[in-house]
This record gives sequence, C-alpha cells and structure tokens, in this order.
Amino acid sequence: KVGRNEPCPCGSGKKHKRCCLFKQEPNVVSLGWQNIRRVEMDLVPRLMAFGLEQLGESSQWAAGEDLRLWGVAPQQLTDGPMVEVDGVWYLYLWLPEHPDAETLPLGFVNDMPAQPFKVPVAQAYLERHGGRLNSYEKRFIRASVEEPLSFWQVVDVEPGERIRLRDLLRDEEKIVYERTASESMPEGMVVLARVITLDGDSVLSGLMPMGLSPDYAPSITRWRRNIEEARSAKFCLADCLLDYCIEVLDTYYDLLHHFIDPPPPVMQNTDGELIAPQRLTYRLNCSPRDAFDALKTLQIWGVDEVLETDLASYDNSGALSKVQLDWLEKKKKPAIPRECTVYGVFIIDGSQLRVEVNSYGRAESVRRRVGRRLSGRAEYLGAESIELDQLTRPPPSEEEAAKMMEDPQIFAQLEAMNKAHWDNWLDDSLPALNGQTPRQAASSASGRRALEVLLTSFDGMLDDGPVNPMAPDVDALRRRLGL
Repeated sequence: KVGRNEPCPCGSGKKHKRCCLFKQEPNVVSLGWQNIRRVEMDLVPRLMAFGLEQLGESSQWAAGEDLRLWGVAPQQLTDGPMVEVDGVWYLYLWLPEHPDAETLPLGFVNDMPAQPFKVPVAQAYLERHGGRLNSYEKRFIRASVEEPLSFWQVVDVEPGERIRLRDLLRDEEKIVYERTASESMPEGMVVLARVITLDGDSVLSGLMPMGLSPDYAPSITRWRRNIEEARSAKFCLADCLLDYCIEVLDTYYDLLHHFIDPPPPVMQNTDGELIAPQRLTYRLNCSPRDAFDALKTLQIWGVDEVLETDLASYDNSGALSKVQLDWLEKKKKPAIPRECTVYGVFIIDGSQLRVEVNSYGRAESVRRRVGRRLSGRAEYLGAESIELDQLTRPPPSEEEAAKMMEDPQIFAQLEAMNKAHWDNWLDDSLPALNGQTPRQAASSASGRRALEVLLTSFDGMLDDGPVNPMAPDVDALRRRLGL
C-alpha cells in the first residue's frame, strides 16, 4: 500500500495524497449531495417563517446569544460571517427558552411566548405540518435534528471536489462533497461542524467559519477522554453527543481564544529549565594557559585542536592570552558519533574568565565546576542576565539556518538525529496518549484512535515545500506501529 506522503505511483511527481489517493475510492457518480443541498435550501424559508411565527422575532436574537454562549465566543469569530451557522443552529439545534428580562438589550421587545415548545424549530414543524412535506424532506429534517456539532479533522482533500473527515468525538470517517470548502481546508485542520448523511452521501452543515490548526486535535481527544473517565465505565460520549452541545461549543471557543491569542511560548533548554541567559564573570589569579588546562576537560571532544584555531590568541612572547572553550555533555542516546549538547561557553581573556549559559540551573553548575577546577585561582565577581543576541554564540538567524541546510554534511547529520529522535519517540510516554508510549497505545482500540489523531496532526503540519530533515516520516511510523 502506498503511503499518503510517498510519491504517487502514477509518476506525476506529486505526493500520493495530492494526486491519485481519492481515485482509489469507488468511482460511483452520485448526485445525492446535490439533492441534500437543494432540499436544505428549499426548507429554510418555510422553517424560518414557522419559527418566527411561533416564537417571535426576538427568538433569533435569543438563539444567537445561546450559540455565542452569551459573550464567550471570540470577537474575531462573531464579527465574521456566521449567517449560515446561525440559521442551522436556530432551526435544527437550538432548544427555545424564554430569556430573562434583565438579559435583553436596552429597548428590545421580547415577543417570545412564556412557554415555547421544547424541541428544535424544524422538529416542531415536522410534528405539526408533516403532511406538507415529502418523504425526502422528512428524512432530511430527522437527520438534521439528530446530528450534533462535533470536531472533525481533515484527513485528505481533493480540492474543488471532496474532503475526507474524521470525527474526533465519535471515531468515524466521512467523505463530504464540498466544492468551496475543499479549496480552503488544508489537511490536518480541525473544524467544528455537522455532517448530514442521506442515502450514503454526506455534506457539511453549520460549519464554523474559523478552524483550528492540527496540533489542537490531541487536546480535543483528551477533553473527550476526561469526560468519559469522569462518568461511569460504560459511558460513551458518542452515544449522547447531542446532549453535550453547549460543552462542545464552550471547548471550541476556549481553544479558539488560545489559537487567536496564544500565550508566549515557554522556552526551555535540554534539561527542561526555563531559558534565562546568564553571564558569569571571574578574576583569574593564574595565567590563561593554566586556566585553560584546568577547564579543558569540560570540552570532551576536540579540545586539543582548539589552541590551533582562531578561537585562541597569543601575545608577542607566544604565550596564550585568550581562548574559548565549549562546555559539552554527552547525549544519552546519540544519533551520530560524538553527538553532544553545548551547555555553555567559557571565554578566558587575560586575567578575566567569562562563562555564558542559558539558565539559572546551569549557572549554579558552572560555579561548582569552576570552584573545583580553579580553587584559589579564580575570584567570582558576579552574574548578570543577558539577552539571547548578546551571547557569544547566539542562535542562528533564518538566513544562517537556511545556508546551513544547504551543507550536505549538516543535512545528513540532521537526518540521522531525526531518525534517532523518532525511533526513541515510539517508546516515549506522551500526554496526548494519556501517558502511554506509541507502542503501548497501538495495542488497544482507544490507543490506536488517539494515535491516528496524533499522526494525522503531524501529517497536517507537513507541506510540499522544501524538504525538512527533522520532519517525521508519518507513513513509516504508521507501518512500525501496525496502523
């Protein structure tokens, strides 16, 4: 079986998912989706007129406020086009409720009946005027009032034609026929919507105008798992999702707030410590060469060559006057020979020693190491916080990083490191898998579902741009996990 990210066997040069993947589906010409759209549009004016007649003009305002959870929805969402969502909510999902007088806008007349019917508008119309509907219209209304809002993740897309979606709350996949939406929904994207299915054909309904990036999918599956674990052992959210409509909306708005205005990233080093660059300064009571000899064991590789590079300077007599050393630590699982982590930089400059590290923890470790190696020969003067760009060796710029990627040797080393990372990933405990490793999760049905969501999220964050040597080979991971 050809993986979704592998070259298409047709020879087009495109990835399989961008070319012939959908063509492997049964080639059955169906106009069913057009019938669904036609009856949907035909019913709207009749159902809307019925709703306004029975519930009053103010019912639309009340429904809209319920949909937005009375101000919880982000402003960026409510300022956008929500007409289609408002209509679907009002007709098929909203349970009419008389609003409290104090919640009404100033000067607003509430003409809703004191005791409105307790079912969606479309269902009330079906119960009272079913004789005016043909059998297909009745089936459409029944399917619509029974279909809840859910989180759907885009698995595959055929632009201008259709989308394969996975329901993150009910563990099912649907192929929906959507000409417009399929042009703007990338693989991996998470959307809040309903999928209406009649006679094997499916369309999107009530699609929220803002989607979420692929990395939010594991958060949604964790939210589902937390709800199910908080109930009885036999509880399944999929069986009663319609009853959790408000909770689903609340979760969507919460994630959307985070997506629109994310908190600043928490930067950590390889020890898990918060990034806080520090520069420690010492006064040396020995020669630069003596200080070098005492500290050189901190650079576990290549220390003998340092004195012959431009990292070392000498005075007119030939004595060492300045030199730079790297504080290196071996990695527990090196991907390439001599792979290690740079913990800090030591600069010996005449009678001064400066040490630069990226955290308070490493600064404390430096003081202990210097104290042991230069006992009585180095006087600690203090430490200061500095910016990242003030480091002797600051992080590379985007231009520098791009140039480094053109070096075949560096690229090959990154590929080797990437392979080792994803080999180890298979046996790492992951929060997205409820603390299980991917191998452990693959042994159960619920674990495999969580893995599918996680891998689809990885897949969605890959693009067809330049090759990234650190990107996961999702198809290879699937095969190794037996998915």
